[in-house]
Amino acid sequence: MSEIEFLALDDIGTLSFTKPLWMEYRGRRITVNGWSELYYQAMKALFEAHDEQYTRAYADKSISKTKYITFASYVGSRRMIMPRKIAEDLYVNCHGSSERLMRYLAEAVRFYREDYQSIRIAYERRGGYAGLPKDDPRPVETRKTLVEDRPPQKQEPLPPVIRNQPAVIPSPSEITPPKKDVAPPQAEKPVHETPPPMQAEKPPVPAPAKDPRVEELMRQVAQLQSFIMRQPAVHAAQEPVVEDHRYHIAAARPDAPSLRLVMDTWSVDTLAFALCFEAMGREGQTGTFQAFLLDKNFRMVSNTADIRIVSGETVNVRFTMISGMSQEKRCYLAIRDKRDVQDELTALIPLDINILFAADFGF
Repeated sequence: MSEIEFLALDDIGTLSFTKPLWMEYRGRRITVNGWSELYYQAMKALFEAHDEQYTRAYADKSISKTKYITFASYVGSRRMIMPRKIAEDLYVNCHGSSERLMRYLAEAVRFYREDYQSIRIAYERRGGYAGLPKDDPRPVETRKTLVEDRPPQKQEPLPPVIRNQPAVIPSPSEITPPKKDVAPPQAEKPVHETPPPMQAEKPPVPAPAKDPRVEELMRQVAQLQSFIMRQPAVHAAQEPVVEDHRYHIAAARPDAPSLRLVMDTWSVDTLAFALCFEAMGREGQTGTFQAFLLDKNFRMVSNTADIRIVSGETVNVRFTMISGMSQEKRCYLAIRDKRDVQDELTALIPLDINILFAADFGF
């Protein structure tokens, strides 16, 4: 059985090959199974022990000098890899290595102005190599020590060496010269060789018959392309003002509603489509937003839609992407508040692109 150790949040070392056992906060002990579960239980306990409004004021914001978002709302949690809910409309990200999660927990302890010793964390170390059994009482050893513990391998005995004997040198007649590679004799060709028989020419392969259904489908595709080309110039893609195509997530505005995308499947199957948005916030709040689509290099590939919406309402907005996006597999829906600067967004939502015409006919 490994010895139980206690983690110091002000001096976090390596946690490789370790397993947490339990955590204790304000007299309450919680048994955990993994560092991610320990981080979630500790963050939930810290939130419940302090003022709720104080924590919610930092939702979708950083609580330290880094850009890491510790607490996120429902909209902000969509940018997290493994969000877990600790309260209504409040989430924490439980994704990361054991050392990184414990550093984030130490930042949360400083955020709530508590001592590092207020949370006790017990853990144990495990063997670092697969060759050690779980019940091995020895400590973790180096690979060199493990190799020395292996039983010696058997070695075949060498032939005996006869010393002080005269060397026997064969005479030249006894030496057999090496055989040279002699090509086998070839059979003589007959004087009158019979020519090979003439092969009959194969008849030409008839062209396959045209399928009327395929021709009708191709005609509809041609009409769709001509319709897209006749659209007015307002739907053409515009390059964003930001030259390096980098965006940042803006801080949440408590006086404005948040814009939520309402979709059954997070994918689009055509270049021209409509999306439904819902405003979430306190009753009577009004917000003005801009929405547009970006490619994988964060270049704008659609028209920019202006949205003015009141909390509790829904609105349908139409977008048209450029024809080159039919070959792509993913795009990003960018939403920004008009009061924010040009390179700040309130949400960046990935959407899959599944256009069947592009996959079948190469458009």
